Amino acid sequence: RLQIEMHKAAFGDGDVLPLAIRNENQSVSLALYDAAQMASPEGAGKNWIDGVKIDKFRKHLSYGLREDDGKVKTYSAADSLYYSFPQQLGQIRPPTVLRHALNHMVDISEILDFHAVNPVFRRCKIDH
Repeated sequence: RLQIEMHKAAFGDGDVLPLAIRNENQSVSLALYDAAQMASPEGAGKNWIDGVKIDKFRKHLSYGLREDDGKVKTYSAADSLYYSFPQQLGQIRPPTVLRHALNHMVDISEILDFHAVNPVFRRCKIDH
């Protein structure tokens, strides 16, 4: 079940960060943080990119997660399981795999809108 939830979250957002969190009664539960919750801490240096602290080889060292109060709490990468669909080596945070489909939909809507308002192209037939 966890693998399915992680896969769905990463597919839609581009990445997901599951963390083992201790509750008040000291039991451990798993919290899934999505891409929108990852953020760099206030005053973070240039080695923080989109909520990920990296070293000179672009290895993930820690993650920043925005809590409910708006503050960013950091978690060590050694204690985390970062799950994503990278599109190239060294990519720190990949975009959603749905990005290409969304771009294609925008392109089609722009073409059709241009076709609808331009009288010269109104006579042309566009197959799609």
